[in-house]
Amino acid sequence: MKQTFGFALTLCLLLGAGVAVGGDSPFDPNNSDYAQWKPVLVQDEISPSAATIDMVRAWVDAAFGRQDVSPKASDGTVAIVVERQDYSRLRINETCIGEAFNIQGGEFAKGLGTHGQSRLRLIFPEPVVSFAAKLGINKNLAAGSVRCAVEVGGKIVYQSDVVKKGEPAIDVNVKFEPAVSEFTLLVDVGDDGPSCDQANWLEPTATTADGKVYDIVDTCLISRFHTDVPFSFKYNGKSSREFLDSWTFSAKKIDAERDVYSWTDPETKLTVSATVRRFEKFAAADWVLNFKNEGSENSGLIEDVLVLDAAFDYGFEHKDLALHTLNGDFCNEKSWFPIVEAIAPGQTREFAPAGGRPSNGTFPFWNLTSKQYLDSEQSEGVFFAIGWSGQWRASFENVDSAVSQTNVTAGMEKIATILYPNEEIRSPRILIMPWRSDRISAQVLFRRLLMFEYAPKVDGAPVKMEQIAQCFDRYYRKRPGWEMCSAQIESAKKLKEIGGSAYWFDAAWFPLGFPNGVGNWRSAPEFFPNGVEELGDALEQLGLRFFLWFEPERDAADSDIANERPEYVFGGEKGGLYKLNDPEAREFLTNHLLGLIKKFKLGVYRNDFNLDPLPYWRDADEPNRQGMTEIRYVEGHYEMWNRFLSENPGLWIDNCASGGRRIDLETI
Repeated sequence: MKQTFGFALTLCLLLGAGVAVGGDSPFDPNNSDYAQWKPVLVQDEISPSAATIDMVRAWVDAAFGRQDVSPKASDGTVAIVVERQDYSRLRINETCIGEAFNIQGGEFAKGLGTHGQSRLRLIFPEPVVSFAAKLGINKNLAAGSVRCAVEVGGKIVYQSDVVKKGEPAIDVNVKFEPAVSEFTLLVDVGDDGPSCDQANWLEPTATTADGKVYDIVDTCLISRFHTDVPFSFKYNGKSSREFLDSWTFSAKKIDAERDVYSWTDPETKLTVSATVRRFEKFAAADWVLNFKNEGSENSGLIEDVLVLDAAFDYGFEHKDLALHTLNGDFCNEKSWFPIVEAIAPGQTREFAPAGGRPSNGTFPFWNLTSKQYLDSEQSEGVFFAIGWSGQWRASFENVDSAVSQTNVTAGMEKIATILYPNEEIRSPRILIMPWRSDRISAQVLFRRLLMFEYAPKVDGAPVKMEQIAQCFDRYYRKRPGWEMCSAQIESAKKLKEIGGSAYWFDAAWFPLGFPNGVGNWRSAPEFFPNGVEELGDALEQLGLRFFLWFEPERDAADSDIANERPEYVFGGEKGGLYKLNDPEAREFLTNHLLGLIKKFKLGVYRNDFNLDPLPYWRDADEPNRQGMTEIRYVEGHYEMWNRFLSENPGLWIDNCASGGRRIDLETI
């Protein structure tokens, strides 16, 4: 049975093409095509249906594109749009409060559990000529009275008498002349008010002219998207919810997957644009906002930018929600430990990292479910993720016990800034992926979404893990001569003999080593008299990938950069955070590191980051430019890494930050 948006997603990881020689497994190194295997997606029984894909597309078009669109019914699926339900939520095969059907004079296993007042729009993949159902209220209720109707094209074509609790269900039979592809089921309250008006459409079916019968319960797909614009911000003290509809709107298609939706203030010419990507093979979407001042004067104050500010109703019960996530990194036994946060009705759970590194003590990835399920149970939920290598915040609100609404917000923790004429900034990135399956399968599917759509690729395939040997500076001093280039070359030869494929040299190649030498990005002459490039040349001849450590964003006191370029460092000659937010400073460092990557013939550039940047960012902000230093720094970080990759095809970036404290949707 498909229901509640059909969040069953899948893909199958297959590798390669052609005839394999050796083992049957594509992961078998004896397979002659092993090096050419690449992951591909296939359709199978749990891939998202065409109707599910249409539903996500319709939500994007409605929420961002301001189009009055409905999900399409396809693949024999009936789409149900819940246009109104004044209490609880629409449920399948149970009442709107989760009880079995208990109608006077009959037993029913199938039905749609709703409440007065409600409007359910049913959309079929082909015209139907009739609709049949029974309407009843559970006999165990204290009260309850409803009447129902069927509407086509805004006109009532059927209306029932009042049905009360404890009475037998009534028959509803409607003929459509001519045939229709959609109609609306209405439930109104009785004369005694809405109390206990739990109306149930029992055993609903629709029939085509040639006699094909649609069992609506078994084929339904319910849209629960709230179609308000799923972001918000304040401008000159007012919420965008109050004025965005009055701004000039435009939409532009970039390619088959990406669209840009823009809103421009007619007075100040501030433009906010949402670049939206649809991952239709996964029924998922992500987006990022850009703000640009296209006027001739400074913009008004832009505050509280919530890139995600949306209400979701994915069938969550009005009980405790379960929010699955990880601890993030603490550099102790608690790091990366899976946790489940219970969110009771009326409660909100908030998250933010410590110090400006995005996975420092928390993790910007979540899976929200209606309760704590067993791993093997069929359930549903939504994955959320943030792409922002800085200080983000997120909140999850279980609204109350009367509705099944969950409010989710996410964005930068602090932003209150004007923009100068022609100035532009970007926001964090947001990803959502709804699902319906068992939770572990959903977790695997989400991981595959990340692999296919976000993980780095070389020649179209995800990077393969290497067999690596590491030399780390805290250990070399225990072995006389180990720090010398000649000893490293001999060690590399041994690695090659035992089947290794990459040689990792850590933080001992520059003067003063780690940590006192950060900022001295040159070869230590006493250890590498001919430069680190001598080791790089030797590794290339051995066929080993060279893996080298850097920490470019931190400069020690009296380091080369602190002494020679103090204006490029927050902290100057005393050392501190390098100014990736400064275009001139970033260009200098990027070019210098690019030169070393090429000279040393690196295959892996390892970027460590052992400093909390947030105090430096906020101390540098002007009063009406709060958040700007962080924004420019994060943008600069991405620009630097993008140049490393674009100018060194095949290069890997290994992301370290006191362990794993800089992991988010962008850095992955």
